[in-house]
Amino acid sequence: MVLFGLSKHYSNNLITFSNTKTFKTNYKVAVNWLGNAIILCNNITEIDPSVWDNVRFDTYDEENDTYTEIYQWFITDCSEEDVEYLEQAFGLLFTYSDLLDKYILCVDHCGTSWDYVECETTNEFAARKLGESK
Repeated sequence: MVLFGLSKHYSNNLITFSNTKTFKTNYKVAVNWLGNAIILCNNITEIDPSVWDNVRFDTYDEENDTYTEIYQWFITDCSEEDVEYLEQAFGLLFTYSDLLDKYILCVDHCGTSWDYVECETTNEFAARKLGESK
């Protein structure tokens, strides 16, 4: 995945996007970075169709001619500021439920423990190897 539409340059545990340094981490660290609560709710799209209207990410990748598939949906207690930070610093995907008045974390991968799903961050303090959470 290319964050901010820039090309990646790898060097050990550091990834550089032009002038922005990013670091490797894992999905578990990203999701838990701000300590927000999450509750699995995979039927939220049946309960509240507004989550489709309020998606905060591109659902179609023109380069690969694919749509983003969401495998799990988690209700969060994130504030708007939390969501903006997690989107920008970790590339997490969110939507909003009008019915619940809550942000929903959209998980676009499945079958692997979150601490073994690599992601990138601009937060150097969140840098972790796969399998590390502390």
